[in-house]
Amino acid sequence: MDKTQIESIGISYFKIFLRNSKILRPDTNENDKTPSWDGDIFVYKQPNHNSKKEHLRGRVPIQVKSSEHDSLAKESISLDKSDLNNYLNDGGIILVRPIYFNETYKIFGRILLPLNIKKYFSTAKKDSETISIRLKEFDRVESFEKECLFFLENQPLQMNQNNFISLDKVDLTQGTFFAKSIWKENIFKAALSEDSHLYFKLNYADITVPVEAKLSEIGFEKEIELKINDKVYFNKAFFGERTDGRRTIRLNNCLVIDFDEIDINILFKSEHAINFEETLSALRFLRDLEFTKSFLLGDLPFKFSSYNATDDINKQLNLFEDTWEAFSFLKINTTNISIHDLDTNFKEIEEIIYIVKQGMKVKIEKLESGFTKVYKFSTKILILIFIPLPDNEFSVFNFTDEIGLGEQYLCTPQGKTTGVVCSKYLILDRVDLIPIIVDHCDTAIQDIKDKYNDALRLEHSYLLLSSILYYDSSKDIRILSFAEKLNHLIKEKALDEGYNRIFIINKYQIISRTRNFSERESEEIIKLKEDFKDQIVTCLCANILLKNVYESDSLYSKLTEKERIAIDRWPIMNLYRSLKT
Repeated sequence: MDKTQIESIGISYFKIFLRNSKILRPDTNENDKTPSWDGDIFVYKQPNHNSKKEHLRGRVPIQVKSSEHDSLAKESISLDKSDLNNYLNDGGIILVRPIYFNETYKIFGRILLPLNIKKYFSTAKKDSETISIRLKEFDRVESFEKECLFFLENQPLQMNQNNFISLDKVDLTQGTFFAKSIWKENIFKAALSEDSHLYFKLNYADITVPVEAKLSEIGFEKEIELKINDKVYFNKAFFGERTDGRRTIRLNNCLVIDFDEIDINILFKSEHAINFEETLSALRFLRDLEFTKSFLLGDLPFKFSSYNATDDINKQLNLFEDTWEAFSFLKINTTNISIHDLDTNFKEIEEIIYIVKQGMKVKIEKLESGFTKVYKFSTKILILIFIPLPDNEFSVFNFTDEIGLGEQYLCTPQGKTTGVVCSKYLILDRVDLIPIIVDHCDTAIQDIKDKYNDALRLEHSYLLLSSILYYDSSKDIRILSFAEKLNHLIKEKALDEGYNRIFIINKYQIISRTRNFSERESEEIIKLKEDFKDQIVTCLCANILLKNVYESDSLYSKLTEKERIAIDRWPIMNLYRSLKT
């Protein structure tokens, strides 16, 4: 059978293949003599198009290269460079290769958009006149429809070859990357596929340029589960590619999967560990991998012939598990606790682990009275209360727990000598102790309310101001909400009108940290300023809230040195300093 007959039969089989499509209509000729092309595929927007031009989505140029042989699992075709150059200048093509044998046929093909073609040219041998193109099988007409739609989606973005840029020319301050892939449902296949294209969109202009790089070359983060036997160890991964072509999946700062089509390596670098929780997850994963020799990343299986966790990994894991169990028992939130925090507080952590393992009872010689001890890990605070028992034993309680022993906390009002029963949270009036309230705001407010005494109004105000100061450094909105509730509580419980002025200042310095004032709110501050126009400090606070920089400067200059030293520590002065800068 001659070449013309083979081509004609192949095109006939291709038309039969397309009969089941409701949106594709071929425009091909078995005897077509057009150089480089064999016709087009018309793509319609809807099934009931009746070939009307108003329903036409676009036209996809095709080249049909038929063959008569028993098809292989992997098919490829050699194309002349001159044909590829024509396709490049025309904006691309879809290659179609019908392969038939003994009255059965399969349809293979490949999208060739300008980015694909330029990639083939960059890797081709200079002295060769042809380039080998690897094909894929279209087992259903729906998969071919998907290819045609993807072609039409990307061709307009790649038509102008003068706009193409290389990865090293991208300035990320000027725009953002985005990718288009036929494998939308599988990001890892998308990263490895030739049918994925990378673009760069400028921030301040409606301009998008194609980037001559694979998606895997820039790396990307994806929410995806890594599991062993249905147990999830990680919920996201960063996929990338090394310069030698091996792919990498970084699960966190210390754990990387490195692989190609032949082998898989697991790389654990403890010196890169930063976060406690992610390092613990990595160590647990490595321990369990030793027994299963396999894991699942999304729907992608990874299997090992052998893997053994080292003694150092097992020793680290034991220490991390002990720390995790102790912190969990004491209800310490381990989120954002760093390895550096643990290293610098190693002795304290050993002490905490020991106390928990002893069932919260310890023996301390030559000490009879109870005491409290503060432990700090970055922004986390733990206060343990030691209550004496017979025989030099002490029962240990977490400050945030309800002990239930009828214990009382006393605080001495300023200028007095006798202690007053109060909430235990009132002793946390230093900014560095405020973090212990953050995870217990509602409990703390209720405890303060139940034990409130107006004789300790000043002490409650110190706690309020410390909370606002802590917000300024942490930006944790929970503590600002706590401060707002405490301000209202002090006002509600006040036995005189003396707190009204302070209440208004605190109310609006809290609000100002999250939003601008309404007209009515601004009027209330202006009224406060007018009512207390003879009080420099009150007027200064009002002007700061109203963002009157010049008036604030003038009033601040009238303060004595002693007054300035005292006022500079107030949280409202943070607002003043931000206005100045």
